Amino acid sequence: MPGNGATGGSDRAGEGVWRRLGRVAPVAPELVEWLHRLDGLGLRELESRLAACDAQLRAWAARPENGARPVHEAPRRLERLALGTLLERRLWWE
Repeated sequence: MPGNGATGGSDRAGEGVWRRLGRVAPVAPELVEWLHRLDGLGLRELESRLAACDAQLRAWAARPENGARPVHEAPRRLERLALGTLLERRLWWE
């Protein structure tokens, strides 16, 4: 089902970005799974969920005990990457 950017769905070719990206780039399977899960969300839901992920990441990074920890240990990291990817795709490509 082709998306129009505002309502979500797959890209213009009728194939979700998660499926295409998983075929053409060395992407972690876990990230591809997040892209697949989130692909049908509308623009506002993507923005809302990304804002929540950003807030959680900022809170995590502000805690002193996390100062020396690598960012890949941050909560919701892959979800945040997938949300940002889908938002950029919807805003600039669809």
